Amino acid sequence: MFSDNFQLLSDELVVYIFKQLDSFSLFQCSQTCRRWRRLATENRLWERLSQRIPLLRVEELFQGDHRKACLHRVFQQRLPVNRILATLKDSTIVTCNPDGTDIHIVAKASSQENNFKQPCWDPFGKSILFTYFQSFASHICVVVDSNGKRKELAISTPPFYYLWFSDGNYFTFIAEHGAAPLCLYLSSVLDEIALPVELCTLNTFFFDTCSHEDYLVAHINGDTIALLNLKSFISSKHLSHQEMNIRETAEYEQCSKEEAKQSQVILTHRAGYFAAPQWISNTEHGDFILYLERDDNIPSVEGLQADRLLLSKVNVALMNIEYTLELGSYFGRKAFHMTSHMKYISILEESTTQVALPNVQNPTTLQVYQLDNNCWNWEPIVFTQEYSIWNEPSMEFVSIQYFQGVRAFQWSPDHEKLLCLVIQSLGESHDIRETLSDMSTERIITIIRGVVEEEEGGGRRRRRRRRKWESYFLVLDIPKRSIYRYSNLILSCTFVCNFLPFFDQFIKSQTFWSPHSDAFCYVGQHENASRYGIEEEQGLFVQYLDQSPPKLLLRNVEYATWSPL
Repeated sequence: MFSDNFQLLSDELVVYIFKQLDSFSLFQCSQTCRRWRRLATENRLWERLSQRIPLLRVEELFQGDHRKACLHRVFQQRLPVNRILATLKDSTIVTCNPDGTDIHIVAKASSQENNFKQPCWDPFGKSILFTYFQSFASHICVVVDSNGKRKELAISTPPFYYLWFSDGNYFTFIAEHGAAPLCLYLSSVLDEIALPVELCTLNTFFFDTCSHEDYLVAHINGDTIALLNLKSFISSKHLSHQEMNIRETAEYEQCSKEEAKQSQVILTHRAGYFAAPQWISNTEHGDFILYLERDDNIPSVEGLQADRLLLSKVNVALMNIEYTLELGSYFGRKAFHMTSHMKYISILEESTTQVALPNVQNPTTLQVYQLDNNCWNWEPIVFTQEYSIWNEPSMEFVSIQYFQGVRAFQWSPDHEKLLCLVIQSLGESHDIRETLSDMSTERIITIIRGVVEEEEGGGRRRRRRRRKWESYFLVLDIPKRSIYRYSNLILSCTFVCNFLPFFDQFIKSQTFWSPHSDAFCYVGQHENASRYGIEEEQGLFVQYLDQSPPKLLLRNVEYATWSPL
């Protein structure tokens, strides 16, 4: 005969057990039986839960009914997230709605935590990962989830290039390891943030993860593109608690290095010039890796290296390469991205051999191609209409195939629109002949804003003159073959110095597009803003594709990213 031993427990013991549950689990318990409903709806349980300030805060409109407030919040969190994550000038991290309302502080800058870096969403927009610097040799990796729970892990060197796996349980990053070069690490957030596993001890600059399996492709040691199988790391004891003695730690690191060697498949030992490889997972065609390989058969032109763009079909089950397609040869610095439905590919070429900040004097060319079903044939897309979405909206009939001056781009979540940042020189000037990599941050921003400092009478005076740079956003609507040009602007220092040089890696974890592909966000300041009724201060703006002018959401912002789809 079935006996319910839970009925033997007193009400106080049952309530004590219920206290350990989250809002949604407590709600499910309340639907079980009359007794559980009576106990699970006690206001003292829900009052405790409502005191946890969540990441996605809602207004308390329930007049003291903590249960209704918590349930409203938890079901709101299970809906798709549409929030913007921003870093203020004092390094405080906040989130807000796309209309600037419901501002919530994720991490407040203080004397102890005064330098937050690289905040990014997890794949579901439910947690935020960032780093803060305690001291020169102490850095804290922090994850804040949607319930406000904070997990921390102390690491010795500053990490960068955070990239989540699609399940939201693991993330990778690059960091220095003592005197060793940049190493690739893997960590988990299943319970606490686990001690990072060293995946690759060679110089690792760029990498990308598979969207449905525990695999990763990386550009390592300057000349190698490798496919890494992470299953052995994830399933083993490596991602364990941090309490290890010295001997266990040494054995664990040696085992990691040996397993890393056994879990690698080399795609090429002649990696192309400094570009981030891309992992493409397509439900119809399977898994592919898009990468560059140095073409030794073509001589360099004016010091620019020739590279071949290759697309390799990956058999994930057998951990091998089935075949490789050559998509073309290119010179100089390249950036590329293929949409996940494998219909379009964008390729950006820059006539430079520098890896540092791009120089607006260097010519760049962006071209967008349409692929056939097998990726064997592709043809350039010609855009026939151009719209000016600023001041006096207008439309012109054009025939544009190549876009000059593009420095960065990102595809929209629906894979039908391409956001392009154009920064180009307006004329010859002594000030802008300098290479950006040789300038200080202040010098870069001074030149962008057209402010010149001169010595006068033992002091400095500032005078404003005509700027020599022009920067603005373009949106290329692929199905409509249309171009939308937006207002001239001055970008934030953080964006120019941190994101722009290696944007092809950063766009794997940061997005400026709204989840609905109808708007994009950016941080900057508009030229002649007061003339058109726009705020002149640097801040966070949202630009809807079919509306003008942009909307200022927050002031004194340095960087922002939208929640993922």
